Amino acid sequence: MDTIAIPYLFSVLCLAPALGVFAWDYLRRNKTVPKNKRYASGIALQAWLFVFTMAAASAEKIDLFSTSLPSLKAWVCGAVFLVTVLLWARFTWARVDQSAKQRLRIFLPETPKEFLAWVPVAIMAGLAEECAYRGAAYDLLRLMGVTSFYAVGACTIAFAVCHLYQGWRATVKIGILGLVSQAAVFLTGSLYVSIAVHAAYDLLIVWLVMQLLSRDSTGSRHPEAVLSG
Repeated sequence: MDTIAIPYLFSVLCLAPALGVFAWDYLRRNKTVPKNKRYASGIALQAWLFVFTMAAASAEKIDLFSTSLPSLKAWVCGAVFLVTVLLWARFTWARVDQSAKQRLRIFLPETPKEFLAWVPVAIMAGLAEECAYRGAAYDLLRLMGVTSFYAVGACTIAFAVCHLYQGWRATVKIGILGLVSQAAVFLTGSLYVSIAVHAAYDLLIVWLVMQLLSRDSTGSRHPEAVLSG
């Protein structure tokens, strides 16, 4: 193994999840954090992750971007999965408690201007995180002799814990989405569908939550609007 592989795996599987725990604790104690600074730091971290991932993959001759594109069926399945998750989120919104909604307000955009700042965060997350957790980290573990089962488990858990700042329930759901993404990589033989679905999900789910939070706020200020339907 090239010397870059070990520090890379330590960063992705240990350091990044530790930052997720730190962010969770920080947000728990500090309810107001400037979103523009958070989004800027998010872009910087994702860019660092992507560059580090490409360097580690290059050192170990891991090809993250296959020359063969997924089939039309694979893209359709990805789109169906994305729509299904979005519809599920929409129709289960009523069961989301107020504390969870307040946490969403802390780190998600609430205005069109904030959403524009979120766009590069979502795109970079889809690209960097899929290349890291479904690509380089998994392949490096396999090259080290780790079985596929444990490699998937390690990458999925680390990926989920990185998002702990969103809350424990969200972390579990993100872990499940990570497993689905890994299955997509296995089935399609490339990262393209998982990258596209990840980025699209981060964009569309945030836009949907923005609308739902705005509707809830309007309803709470104007109870008669709720009564009138």
